[in-house]
Amino acid sequence: MTVLVFYSGKVIGKNAVEVKTQIRMTEDQTQKEALRLKFKAIHRNSTILNVLIMILGLAVVFLTAYRYKI
Repeated sequence: MTVLVFYSGKVIGKNAVEVKTQIRMTEDQTQKEALRLKFKAIHRNSTILNVLIMILGLAVVFLTAYRYKI
């Protein structure tokens, strides 16, 4: 889980910031639209990864509670 969190923050987050910066700097509307689509794909992957991390975290909590009968 920790590796996924770092990957999400360092790799996916960095890519999202770079694309957002490119969107702001670009004047061409067709280029902006292509960059927006790229950002949406990055955002979708980030969301999926974050949901996966939350599910894994909940699984750890429930398995720990089950193991120690809390």
